[in-house]
Amino acid sequence: MPFVSLKWPTASKRDIGMIEHILSKIAEEDHFFKTMLDFSNMFKEGLISELEYARRKKEKEEEARTNMAGGRAMTDATRRQLESRAPQQ
Repeated sequence: MPFVSLKWPTASKRDIGMIEHILSKIAEEDHFFKTMLDFSNMFKEGLISELEYARRKKEKEEEARTNMAGGRAMTDATRRQLESRAPQQ
């Protein structure tokens, strides 16, 4: 009788790299596939660890913060000016 593993298969770094390569090749307007391959979905399916998910989420938030000036890259001076106007907590 052949051995059958009941454990979930784990994704190798190579598999994750291939998925990320596909993700980078998908066009911006093809939102459905980008959502399907989003790193949060990869985390839900167990393809990446919680630490990797947290790191990528932080990178995505940082990228969104730098691009919040209407698609233009925000300079450090503009960012400091906006932060100085923000209400202090």
